[in-house]
Amino acid sequence: MTNKARSQRKIKWMYDYLAEEGEASAQEMADHLRVKRTKDGDITSMAFDVRTMSGLLTRSPLFRRSGSTRLKAISGGSYEVALWSVVPLDDLARKYDGVKHPLTRLKNLPKFVRDYVAEKVGVIDE
Repeated sequence: MTNKARSQRKIKWMYDYLAEEGEASAQEMADHLRVKRTKDGDITSMAFDVRTMSGLLTRSPLFRRSGSTRLKAISGGSYEVALWSVVPLDDLARKYDGVKHPLTRLKNLPKFVRDYVAEKVGVIDE
């Protein structure tokens, strides 16, 4: 499996989680996905570390930073953590409406996103 396919699967899982839960931090998503994947019996070598999650959240047009919260550190201080939420697919489709080759620009996103944008924008086959 390629890195692109792994990233697309992680993006899909994060999108599903945020669509259900509202907003969450990268750490909450990583913890949830680790537990869920283990409970489902899907033993996988894919890592759900916070750096990977944060990188995907930052680069993907499917997610937006919706705020931040402060957490207490074990050492006694506190630190700030970004909270993420999903961008509605209609907003994403509107963004790519009128773009010459919208699906080429979305090639690194999961298939459900490409299919949705193609349907809304009216792309027949690219």
